[in-house]
Amino acid sequence: NGSDAVMLGEGRALALSPDGKWALVTRPSPETHLVLLPTRAGEPRRLAGGGLGLLYHRATFFPDGGRILFDADNKEGNQLTFVQDVPDGAPKPIGEVGARVVVVSPDGKSVAGKTAEGIAVYPVEGEGAHRIAGGRPTDIPIQWSSDGTTIYIEATDEPNLTLYRLDLATGRRHRWMELAPRDRTGLVRYGPRIRGPGLSITP
Repeated sequence: NGSDAVMLGEGRALALSPDGKWALVTRPSPETHLVLLPTRAGEPRRLAGGGLGLLYHRATFFPDGGRILFDADNKEGNQLTFVQDVPDGAPKPIGEVGARVVVVSPDGKSVAGKTAEGIAVYPVEGEGAHRIAGGRPTDIPIQWSSDGTTIYIEATDEPNLTLYRLDLATGRRHRWMELAPRDRTGLVRYGPRIRGPGLSITP
């Protein structure tokens, strides 16, 4: 709305809660941990880390704001993904080791992410994974569509920043948008690969 920015506190920003009342950040000491910073009045809330010594990368809130989904590396360098109730829950692993599960379905019942084989969808309650036929190992999920039928993905093996819609029922890929600077001289990449694709899409 044009007003000045407001300092909320220290930390690397990860996500805003759906109601806009909390900012989720990671802090490096005394060990890496997650903190909820109030965007209005209130006190910061440190989230339990389960003593896992995680190095946090990406995170997002579930639609109801009561849980978060985040991916991280453990002390052995393994890629892991967790679901955690906020503010008082403990992190619970979801998906297999090596998967980066980073997007949440609109109903909050499923999550999706990148695996060595492509794109997989996991139920939040229960076990098992559903591989999406059209997903490729070089795809990065960006966001679930609001109607629940599509996942927006970035194809990282293409020269420009190319976004697709991946149909969850059929596996069909639809090229949606291609972005690139007019002059690509000196361009290395479009966003950090570990901490995320470097872009966000509005609902």
